[in-house]
Amino acid sequence: MDKELDKLLSSVNKREKKTYQKSDKQSWKKLGISNENGWNARMRKKYFRMIENINKAIINNDMTDISKRPPGVTEKVKGQKGKTNNHADGIWSDSRFDAVKATARQLIKFIIIKDEENRNSANSKTKEVQNVKDIKHYHVTEFLQTKLDNGCSAKTVDQYRTCIAKMAESTVKIGVKSHRRLIREEHYKIAPTLTKEQRTRSKGKTDGEYGYTLEQARKLIDELKYDPYAQTAIQYFTYTSSRFETFMKSRWQDVLENGKIPEIANWSRKDMMKNGRPQLAEMRDIGLRNNLQKIWSTGVFKESDEIWGSRLSRYELEKTVRAACKKAGIDFKGFHAFRSSTLEFYEKEVTPNMSKRELCQSIMRLVNIEVPDKNGDLYKPHNPLVIKKEFKGWKFKSDGTRYPNLVTVTGSDGHPVYEHKFTFEKLMKRRRDFLQNAYVAQILSHNRSDQNSYYRNYGK
Repeated sequence: MDKELDKLLSSVNKREKKTYQKSDKQSWKKLGISNENGWNARMRKKYFRMIENINKAIINNDMTDISKRPPGVTEKVKGQKGKTNNHADGIWSDSRFDAVKATARQLIKFIIIKDEENRNSANSKTKEVQNVKDIKHYHVTEFLQTKLDNGCSAKTVDQYRTCIAKMAESTVKIGVKSHRRLIREEHYKIAPTLTKEQRTRSKGKTDGEYGYTLEQARKLIDELKYDPYAQTAIQYFTYTSSRFETFMKSRWQDVLENGKIPEIANWSRKDMMKNGRPQLAEMRDIGLRNNLQKIWSTGVFKESDEIWGSRLSRYELEKTVRAACKKAGIDFKGFHAFRSSTLEFYEKEVTPNMSKRELCQSIMRLVNIEVPDKNGDLYKPHNPLVIKKEFKGWKFKSDGTRYPNLVTVTGSDGHPVYEHKFTFEKLMKRRRDFLQNAYVAQILSHNRSDQNSYYRNYGK
């Protein structure tokens, strides 16, 4: 027992605790607009004026603030297909909000620098941008093309485009009508959307498969038995579906309950999850829970400490896992690839042993997580109030395909009746395969179960 504890303490303590000192101040130098960066007073004045107006527009379009939502809008609703912007209207997460603001800053800096270059060119007849309304589609074209030419991947350039589209959506709402067509067809051609076959993330160089199978993940866990701290990290990836950002931000207070490791972790702290999504994360594997308990019991950590982020860098963990992959004869596919093994674990070993009632109860437990909104009031982001619909038989398309005829239920006052999107009663009426997919989607922190297929790499 002493030898096991010594090995655990050695595994933890050989990673020295990292300390950071971060300043809240944004100097001209940090913003990249100092004289040393080639900027002058005129350029800075224009920059701050445009940033102020852009930020006002983006803040006005922030739907995480319930007071900004249009009357009757309680959840993120996707736009109509075929429209200029067929995505959900508004900005619905803190991380998206930050990304749109950051992209807007980059675009404005790029335009101001180009204007200054043109000003110094004797042959230039280009009109200078003075206000937000002066930003045109050709500025966006040049910005995206420059990003691509400078080494950004097509996916990253596409993310810039979507953020600029949100920026334009925001400025249109404050009266900049010309931005309705700021994003055009030419911008999609600069960085076309990749097919699954073209994606390289989580793809093995030797086997050509996406993600680790459950067997591969367990081999890696076994290979790391000499390093229990790193071993538990890979168990955490495998059995909780954690993304890397969530993994690094996980604190002991997220996984502890009265000093013990329960079956549920609470990932609801701000910016912990992708798109700011709060999540109740299941930790069904007893080996993971036992190892976390052993690490906590060493007394090395405080509840407010990050479990791994305070001691492990991405570089160090990747180096450790790459070595384990080499020993096990497995392609290193990154950390996101462990989500495939999570899906396989649940579809092969968890859901087959659950009754229909247990599936419904588990779904309700996950979707009913409550978090405070910006006004401090609790709400359920995954189980919002929606208009109640009643099944009234089937309708048929011209090709004979049938679809349900759902009629809005109204109250005695003639107004629509609202109910929660998920209720136990409604779930019990659904087919088992629907429940299994819905449950696994929640485990993977997805709202749509069709996203599960991307991680399904077994049974081929």
